[in-house]
Amino acid sequence: MPTRRKRDPIQTAPIDPGGERPSTVAPLWRYLADVEAAALVCDEHAEVQWSSPSVHEVLGVRPDELHGLPLTDLFAETAQPHIADRVRLAQQGSTQRTPISASLAIDHAGAASFDVDIVAFPTDGRRLLLVTLRDASSRLAAGRALAESETRFRNVVNNVPYGIGIEDQDGNFVFLNARFKEMLGVQANYILRDEVADLMDLAEVNDRRGGLQRDDEPIDDITVRFTPEGETRFGLVTLLPQEGAGGESSTFWAVADVTARVRAEQDQARLHRLMETSSDLVLVMTHRSVPLYANRAARNFFGIPLDATLDGEAEAIEFGTVGAAQVEEIAESLRDGRIWEGELLLLGYDGLEPFSATLVPDTSGHRVLRYSAVLRNIGERKAFEQRLEWEARHDPLTQLANRLLLGERLDRALATAGPDQHVAVVFLDLDNFRMINESLGHRRGDRLLLQTARTLEELVGNEGVVARFGADEFVVMVDRVRSEESAAELAEGLRQAVSGRVELPEVDLLMSCTAGVAISDGADVDSASIIRDANAAVHEAKLRGRDRTEVFSSAVRQRALDRVTVESGLRGALRSSEFRLFYQPKVDLDSGRLAGAEALIRWQQPGGPLVGPDEFVPIAESSGLIVPIGEWVIREACSTLRSWTEQLGDDRPLHMAINLSGRQLARPTIATELRSLLEESGVDPTVIEFEITESVLLDDVERSIRNLGQIKDLGVRLALDDFGTGYSSLTYLRRYPIDVIKIDRSFVSGIGSDPENAAIVRSVVELAQALGLSCVAEGVETAGDLAAIRALGCDVAQGYLIAKPLSDGDAMRLLGYDPRY
Repeated sequence: MPTRRKRDPIQTAPIDPGGERPSTVAPLWRYLADVEAAALVCDEHAEVQWSSPSVHEVLGVRPDELHGLPLTDLFAETAQPHIADRVRLAQQGSTQRTPISASLAIDHAGAASFDVDIVAFPTDGRRLLLVTLRDASSRLAAGRALAESETRFRNVVNNVPYGIGIEDQDGNFVFLNARFKEMLGVQANYILRDEVADLMDLAEVNDRRGGLQRDDEPIDDITVRFTPEGETRFGLVTLLPQEGAGGESSTFWAVADVTARVRAEQDQARLHRLMETSSDLVLVMTHRSVPLYANRAARNFFGIPLDATLDGEAEAIEFGTVGAAQVEEIAESLRDGRIWEGELLLLGYDGLEPFSATLVPDTSGHRVLRYSAVLRNIGERKAFEQRLEWEARHDPLTQLANRLLLGERLDRALATAGPDQHVAVVFLDLDNFRMINESLGHRRGDRLLLQTARTLEELVGNEGVVARFGADEFVVMVDRVRSEESAAELAEGLRQAVSGRVELPEVDLLMSCTAGVAISDGADVDSASIIRDANAAVHEAKLRGRDRTEVFSSAVRQRALDRVTVESGLRGALRSSEFRLFYQPKVDLDSGRLAGAEALIRWQQPGGPLVGPDEFVPIAESSGLIVPIGEWVIREACSTLRSWTEQLGDDRPLHMAINLSGRQLARPTIATELRSLLEESGVDPTVIEFEITESVLLDDVERSIRNLGQIKDLGVRLALDDFGTGYSSLTYLRRYPIDVIKIDRSFVSGIGSDPENAAIVRSVVELAQALGLSCVAEGVETAGDLAAIRALGCDVAQGYLIAKPLSDGDAMRLLGYDPRY
């Protein structure tokens, strides 16, 4: 119970509730007597002066117990400031009828909180405060319950996985839950109508709710596209019409985010379109390979009507030529839930075709319920691979086997040959093919190769293999050959078959061929070895003059080894400076004096004899070593000529003849290289004479003419060596920029007593004079020969009669003697 404040009572007559009640205040006293509320009258100091009888019912205390207590003391300490504020306002004349809730300080179970109304009534010039106390427990509890219900509702509404919104009759969204705001990408609690169209595509919504009335059922399954921050998302909307208390209408929105589902449906639709338009066969099949789904390509391949329903009752897909091992491999992979990939043959509408296959199982335990298959037709790829494989083993021009296929067939034949069976390899080389190709054109050259290939194929038939080994080289392999003699007869027969007269468009040729043959001897030999031996035999035949057949033997092998030895020695000779130059003097037949010399190379092996050019120059030519050797010869010969000139004086104009090989002449940079060497030596180019053999010129006529012209521009002289021994020399003589013709020694030797040779030499001299060329006679060995060639009009003589090839010092001494001939 609050402590009563002791002070003087109010000096007025107390209110007598039991006294006479004027008619004007009768309703007030009826209110004050209401047991639902307790009434207090306080003086200007806010102390209780009177309490209504209902105080005992409401507060559980007697009215006299409250007399003289300050009003604020009736309430809990936390509420007193609010009560004091309300009293002050009342004392100032303000009537505050809004109840405030405060907890009482008196101990009355069940009545711990009340609504308090404070009303001031002036009485007899004094201001009294009328205070009513009503039990507010139920109202506050109901309020708290309502607040808690609203909080729970908001939590539920904001946390449900759906967007919830309320749209008023003007199209504005007046409420949005958190999920709906997230869907729309906004933070505001409302959205104006003009903003809604920028966030949602409302076309379908407006179409569906065009006739929507307040009493209509909800409209659902409307798909709406949202574009929050440029991202496209999808929602499934349900619309529910609402009517407010004032008759206004609104629409309740419930939106489920179905972006994932829509995108999955779109992906599924795209996948279906891809499958239906794909050229691959796509199927879903039962474990017995009965189709449940087949795309258009698969239906066309297997002859399934496009409108046919696949319900698992159709015929099973038939796989062709699948072995038992492969069937078990596929079945095991599918039972284990593993994807199987490989190649299969499928029996389609048009027969068996190869496919690459990817099989994806759908299993339950180790039981295959169904499986999907993606099958790609690889028929074209297989054909392409086979074509590539064929082209890798065949010559594109003749369609014959190439080196690779020949080696494979030869290895197989050698591995299966019996004790009395031999394998023969014939190497065939068309003579002078390059000249034909260059002079008549590649088209006719190809026709010649094709005719040769067909001739060889007809002769060999199924008894062996015909291969094109190089530009003008063919190789024939025949197994089950009985003897070396049989192999030689075979090679000679093949050689003669492709030799002789060959008819080509607009031209007939007289062809020759060189052949070499090797035969397996029962020893452990491989394909590379026997081909090498046959090649060595044909090379031997070329060295012996071509247009012949050579059988490989130990002697041929030895000569081949000797050539390898010589080639190796030549490489060492270049490094060790083992080459020497000798000089054979030449006589000017008009004056009888020495006019110069021809530089001739020798090889001085350490501790061995002096080796002549015939023994190593052909090997140097074939190996390519002739190029650096020839460069050394030119440099050395020019240096010697400069030394002679310095010692003898300028009144003795001497010329130096230097041989150019075919390899050197074929180099496209030969003119540049020669210019560099001449400038390095410091000699006058007009005193240098480069000699070229006629056979070299005929290897490539156009290139020879071009290169000789560039060399001629250097100011040097050009000589045609061994004239009269070559092929068709007169045909091209006028086309070459030649200055000198050298008559071969075979026509000069014994010319004084041989009228036929004399006639030939006379013709050559007359031809040279007619063309304005100088003429040199080689091989002059007797005084009679010298007199004869002088009488025939030759310009220069060279031979043993004048001098054998001399060293640098001996040649210099002979030139110093200045003999007359």
